[in-house]
Amino acid sequence: MAKGKRNVKAVLVACTTATAARVAAQVLLLGAVAAAAAWGLPRLRQYVESKAAAPPGAARVVLKQRPHWMSDALAEQILACAHVDEVRSAMDRSLLELVDRKLRANPWVKQVRQVRRGFGQAPGDTVEIDCEFRVPMALVSSFERGRNSAQEYFLVDGEAYRLPEKYPVGRLPRVMFDAEGRVNLRIIEGVAAPPPAEGRRWSGEDLGAGLDLVKLLSGHAFAEPILRVDVSNFAHRQRPNAPQLALITRHNSRIEWGEPVRMTFHAELTPNEKLQRLARLYDSASGRIDLGRSWLDIRNDQILVRAEESPELGAGLRRAGVNN
Repeated sequence: MAKGKRNVKAVLVACTTATAARVAAQVLLLGAVAAAAAWGLPRLRQYVESKAAAPPGAARVVLKQRPHWMSDALAEQILACAHVDEVRSAMDRSLLELVDRKLRANPWVKQVRQVRRGFGQAPGDTVEIDCEFRVPMALVSSFERGRNSAQEYFLVDGEAYRLPEKYPVGRLPRVMFDAEGRVNLRIIEGVAAPPPAEGRRWSGEDLGAGLDLVKLLSGHAFAEPILRVDVSNFAHRQRPNAPQLALITRHNSRIEWGEPVRMTFHAELTPNEKLQRLARLYDSASGRIDLGRSWLDIRNDQILVRAEESPELGAGLRRAGVNN
């Protein structure tokens, strides 16, 4: 009996020793693997970043979606602004962060949706940018703060943010009209506040009223003769009894529009009624929305004109429902 117990004890000791040996071997193996990983993974990552994931040159920046209104020159300008000359690994996220910062500082960019790496000819050789851009809406006539130069025309978007482009009067025709001669951008004149820095919002309710009217006229064929919106008497600040807003045509005639688009109307026609009136004037005089006159007032039920002007247009005036 005692001999049997000794045999069992010997077996147990042997098993324990074997188990301990296996555990020690496994610990040693895990330690070796960990050491190898600690030594090898950084070197492997370094190899991948420097060799396998390294593009042949600086990443090329591309637009995911280019707006239809954006010219080739402007697209190239935006891409050049976002370009980074350094060659960086496809795994280097700091490149994307740098491009993102560059885009957010660009006055043309309203919102950065996404910046990501792409694969063109090699891993990470392309940076694709997806942005919402500020759409040019009008040219604002003004003098830049601190300068004694001639009057210039500053590009703004529909929210009154100043865009980088500005033009002297001599360059206006190529900016205002498209290749077919249609109106592309209208001028807003008479704004009280000076222009802000590029990318900043232009203050003033007068500019906002002018932009509202430009948007209302946009896309209407009968508005083609209208080139400028005059806001100089906004809030009756110059002439208390005169209309606040006026339209200036390509013939330099003046059409008194009246109250801003967003006002509550009592004495005047609504904006839509005024648009309908302009359409009738356009049709009745073969495109001469001013009926050949230097001045019209379309604010009320009856259109006012100066009786001494162009008496030969009497028939046209009657067709349009105009009272002399």
